Amino acid sequence: MYYASDKSGNRVFIDNAQKGIDYYCPACKAKMIMKCGNIVAHHFSHKARKLCDPWYKDRMSDWHRKLQSMFPEDCQEVTVWNDSHSEVHFADVMFSHKGTGHVLEFQHSPITRKEFISRSSFYLGLGYKLTWIFDFCECEKPKKILYTRKNTTEHEIDLVWPGSDRVRFLDNLDRFQYAEIGNFHIVFHICTGLGEEVEHSLDNGFSWSTWEYVNPFQKEYCFVEPRSMCLDNLADFEAIYYDEEEFYELLSITANRAKRERNNKANATGTPCHK
Repeated sequence: MYYASDKSGNRVFIDNAQKGIDYYCPACKAKMIMKCGNIVAHHFSHKARKLCDPWYKDRMSDWHRKLQSMFPEDCQEVTVWNDSHSEVHFADVMFSHKGTGHVLEFQHSPITRKEFISRSSFYLGLGYKLTWIFDFCECEKPKKILYTRKNTTEHEIDLVWPGSDRVRFLDNLDRFQYAEIGNFHIVFHICTGLGEEVEHSLDNGFSWSTWEYVNPFQKEYCFVEPRSMCLDNLADFEAIYYDEEEFYELLSITANRAKRERNNKANATGTPCHK
């Protein structure tokens, strides 16, 4: 965790924390330990090594931290309770826009179908709009290779994701079961390149086709959002395309909008803008 509370309940970023002062988890109130070594990014850790939020990891990838840090500090690692105050989780990013709460979840590490559904249901059930952003650029085991088949328009792309290396639980995911259109989004950060369908055949007449890079050295990093509300088959899907700089600019615009709305509400009411 990058944020903890001091004894007065003030929110403190790890790099602003002072030695000799006690800091506590904003959810379970347990005492936190400052981890400020030279190898791993500075962070707070639960002393008992048991997180009150089973979905949250004390440490996160550089990719995760980069996207999260684009947003104002009080929009990061936000404590979210359910209505009965019996369950709590830390949203990667949460902000309010025009009276509606928005949650962004950045996912670099593997996640199970069960956890994905639980986390989605939790935030959507509380009325938040939810966006998942998955990082598939640096996957090692196995490599996740996507191929560009064609561009239908300037902002649309047709992708082929063959083989068994896809995130299978997203195949056939019916996003209608989670939220109305516009409340639930999935975005992939991918490394892709131009591919082509190659036909193969045997002397006995048996034939098959595979997708291969036209030039394996011409890879492109980009963000894509599958267009269909029902992900029928991620082996072949159309998506809205964003180059990296374009997507980071969109995040920056969203962050600045959240900051302005937060400041306006704080000036009017003296309270933070969390939902």
